[in-house]
Amino acid sequence: MSEWSPQVLEVLEASGWAAGRQVDTAGWRSMFEAVGIVMHDAAEAFLQEFGGADREHRWPGNQPRPGTIRTGPGVGMGRG
Repeated sequence: MSEWSPQVLEVLEASGWAAGRQVDTAGWRSMFEAVGIVMHDAAEAFLQEFGGADREHRWPGNQPRPGTIRTGPGVGMGRG
């Protein structure tokens, strides 16, 4: 039984996610290590399942243009 609502599953799957997804995290680990950060096991587990599952999204309200929701740690480190 899924823990996600049908709406959340739709967005996740459209982003490239699938149950059991396992992405190689070696590049992210190297990026962290280069600046002295040790990747925590929970962060690695999250990135293995969700990392790189980007989604083009049109924001509601007065947002003038679409944007992409990115799930890689490089975004927070200024590396897109």
